[in-house]
Amino acid sequence: ENVPDGPLKRYLAEAPRSGFLTRAPRAAVGLTLVLTQRAWQLVQGNVDESSVLGRALNVVNRRRLAQQEEQVLPLPSEVSTRLRRPVSPLSARLLYETAWNEADIHLAQWKAEGSRGLALLVGDRGQGKHVLINEWAEAAAEEQELAVRVGRMTGRVVGESALFTYVGRILGLEGVRDAETFAKALRAAPPTLFVIEELENGFLRRVGGFSGLRALLRVINASCERHFWMLTVHAPAWRLLERIGTIVNPNSFRHVIELPRLGGAEVQEWLMTRTQQAGYEPDFGPLSRSTAAGQPAAETDRTAEAFFRLLAEASGGNPGVAVPLWTRSLSPSTPGSQDADTLRVRLPEVISNPQLPPLSDPALLTLAAVRVHGGLTVSEIVQVNNMEADLVQSTVQVLDNLGLLRRVGGRFRIDMAWLTAITRLLRRRHFVYGKDVA
Repeated sequence: ENVPDGPLKRYLAEAPRSGFLTRAPRAAVGLTLVLTQRAWQLVQGNVDESSVLGRALNVVNRRRLAQQEEQVLPLPSEVSTRLRRPVSPLSARLLYETAWNEADIHLAQWKAEGSRGLALLVGDRGQGKHVLINEWAEAAAEEQELAVRVGRMTGRVVGESALFTYVGRILGLEGVRDAETFAKALRAAPPTLFVIEELENGFLRRVGGFSGLRALLRVINASCERHFWMLTVHAPAWRLLERIGTIVNPNSFRHVIELPRLGGAEVQEWLMTRTQQAGYEPDFGPLSRSTAAGQPAAETDRTAEAFFRLLAEASGGNPGVAVPLWTRSLSPSTPGSQDADTLRVRLPEVISNPQLPPLSDPALLTLAAVRVHGGLTVSEIVQVNNMEADLVQSTVQVLDNLGLLRRVGGRFRIDMAWLTAITRLLRRRHFVYGKDVA
């Protein structure tokens, strides 16, 4: 027999006594409790995590969710791999339907009115810009009966001649060596939907590091009545370009589309769906302080809602950050259990109370440079921060050993699980700026 665990719940669960005067107070207390819980649920589901009230709610949520002292079993690598699969094209469209529709509207207006066809899609690492824009470009070009050319700047290219040659190559334009030959190739091409991804790889924050990007945008602007251009850029890089102002500004683009951050309910729906599609069922029972096994569905829902609000806050509403934090929150059932497909949910410190180790100024400068550019080699960090190569090399090694930086394809990137915590630290210390580094 389940016994209610609190004095208030035990009082409400007692067998009713005869007489109106003894039952009325208990009914009033019970009604008040139900209404309070319902109001709390409504507030939880409708308050933005980044607002003052949202942050206050998450303080309460941290206290509400139990911290488990028991030994946690590691999630098997094959399970983690299945849950960490990239955002699918369908998921990207569902997550960012508003951005997709905006892009459709801008393209249709350009074709119908002959207006300037130059749009910019701004999003952070992990939000799914690449998947979204490729899916959109293919569908939009077919709908508008346009040729389409998509080029992704996977390597950093700085300088006018090198940048024009590189962009011409990835877009499949022949004979491009400089601004003049690039403009000539564009005049010869039929009306086309051009997509250039990862515009942040066209500059480096150093003296002379923006000249190529400035020249490229000048030629693109001159051709955007004949062609429609959709460019994508790393959000912190765009904030830097906005602050500098002399290279590019929002008025350079007819349209700037920003990928929104996901709230707790959106993160919950997305992660629960992909987890269940992978064949697993999350169990939030271990997170509840007050309910025994066989807990009511309402309590499970409240616990899950509180957890995902914290997860949305810790991930900054970024799906690419939410996924590794989610997998760190899961552990398999007890060995020998009949529920092999059930994953126990816990609240790791990287979500409840992320603590970064003490970091030196060179370390913070290095992290800030990598954060703004998305990813840098050691030599590029030397140029951006104007630091000695030996100091940069040793600093990068320390950050790599701490698990804060990861080498990906020759470049160093911030580990996704720590991206939000590091960004907030950099903003608090005034190493980076921008509204999307909450």
